[in-house]
Amino acid sequence: MPVLAKYEDCTGCGACSDSCHNKAIKMVPRNGFGHLYPYVEKDKCIDCGACEKSCPFVEKTIEQITPQKCYAAWVKDIEENRKSTSGGMATLFAQRIIDLGGVVYGCANIGIEFKHVRVDNREALESLRGSKYVQSNLAGIYTNIRLDLKAGTQVLFIGTPCQVAGLRTFLKREYENLITVDLICHGVPSAIMLQKHLSTKCRLSDITGVSFRNGGYILKVYNDSNILYQNNLWKERYRDAYYTAFIKGYNFRNNCYSCKYANRKRCGDITIGDFWGLGKTVPFNSAHPNAGISAVLTNTSKGQSFFDSLADSLYVYERTVEEAVAGNPQLQHPVKKTRRIKIFRYLANHGYSLKSALYMTDFYLLPIYWVLNKIRNR
Repeated sequence: MPVLAKYEDCTGCGACSDSCHNKAIKMVPRNGFGHLYPYVEKDKCIDCGACEKSCPFVEKTIEQITPQKCYAAWVKDIEENRKSTSGGMATLFAQRIIDLGGVVYGCANIGIEFKHVRVDNREALESLRGSKYVQSNLAGIYTNIRLDLKAGTQVLFIGTPCQVAGLRTFLKREYENLITVDLICHGVPSAIMLQKHLSTKCRLSDITGVSFRNGGYILKVYNDSNILYQNNLWKERYRDAYYTAFIKGYNFRNNCYSCKYANRKRCGDITIGDFWGLGKTVPFNSAHPNAGISAVLTNTSKGQSFFDSLADSLYVYERTVEEAVAGNPQLQHPVKKTRRIKIFRYLANHGYSLKSALYMTDFYLLPIYWVLNKIRNR
């Protein structure tokens, strides 16, 4: 039987599953949170070791790189800027690769499913737009990427750092026609937990889309143009248990609390995220059409060259790496597993609903937030 990452280390990247030639490994829910972990079917396993060589925690060959440069940037196209969660970097990167005849792999929201998909045209890029506060399913994606790379196709992969690490370990070699973009990741809840939560708000079969940041921190569930459910986190904290638990860091994968990628050293060619803390220590007075500004860290010469090629489509201001790190805790350390997080996770793992676990964990904070909610709603 293969020896894969321990439960507390497994990121759920799925590289082991994709690497299994005998399809003996499936990603299945293992705890009360619904996160996926590898399950090895003993009767199919031939002990070839392919899965072990693809596991980032077993192989440990992925070099994490100190960023070369840092930028504050946003797209010049005003309409694109307005539709983007932050500064529009992911969309611009994807558009350029598509225009060059390449393909893009990123997380798409298809109804209530969140999974990585292959996109080869601009129209389909809309499915990749926006932040998604849930872990995506990568089943079969690494295999498809390798086929594209071997065919000489230019590939852009956008994902969390652990997903980028999984891809790189799976491929086992560098490809000049591959550009990887890792996200400044806060932590990942599971899609199953989100589905269970939304099933208490509306019928899952009616849902055609979910957005997490549309004009603010608003969880919005919709069917075509009809809104089935929505909640503004800042105005109505605790009304939505899933969103509140996410912001507090309660419902992440177990490994997120010891994530080895939550620091300034990165595993992608480029790192992108919100530029929190911009101008706090060194003034930044440039006018911009949207409150969202991206932090862009170029980590490799390939990433730097690609970013430089987009200069005509961007407002770009070079900043220090230290400024981006100071404003983003996820570039410093993982979320700390506090006593409240431990209580919440114990309750959620022992059959309590998401809402009950949240209220029982934060019972002494509820009166404070009820008062704040009333003030904000005025």
